[in-house]
Amino acid sequence: TYAKLNPNRPFTFANWAKAVRAGRTISTNGPLLDMQVDGRQIGDAIKMPGGGGTVEVKAVAESAWKVGDIEIVLNGNVVAKEEARRGAEKLSVRAKVRVPGSAWIAARCSGAAGTPAQYMAAHTSPVYVQCGKETPFDGPALEHMLNLTRGGIEYLETISTRFDDREQERMIRIYREVAQHLQKRLGL
Repeated sequence: TYAKLNPNRPFTFANWAKAVRAGRTISTNGPLLDMQVDGRQIGDAIKMPGGGGTVEVKAVAESAWKVGDIEIVLNGNVVAKEEARRGAEKLSVRAKVRVPGSAWIAARCSGAAGTPAQYMAAHTSPVYVQCGKETPFDGPALEHMLNLTRGGIEYLETISTRFDDREQERMIRIYREVAQHLQKRLGL
């Protein structure tokens, strides 16, 4: 996972942590990937009217190995894609995307098929779009997050190495607060 830092700030742990907390991250096993939605960065939130609207999305992938495709994803569905049949060290996609309601937008890319880089991939964190007062809801994703949260609690309570009891309890408390929030969103 990489974090995109503000280029006008020094490279420090505090600035790196700030970028991670802001969601300015990509997960990759090779290519570097960047995206903008209406000029906003990965991790930002955009407010729109209740009925949604259209946004302009730009994404670019760069790699020493050949990139085969780059996609723009809206709530998990591909809404725009560019391909390079023989692969390219730089590949970009640009599209106007209709956002019908609150959503997330991300970009992803993969290596060129039939090359040593075919298993290469990268995915951005999203740009969030809030339409009116509507909050995005994805039941299966929330259930998955709740299960991960429960697993984190179980890990901390049973097999994790305990270096500091107070810190351990603080982490468990955070997990429990997240679990309560997710249960409330799911109506449990």
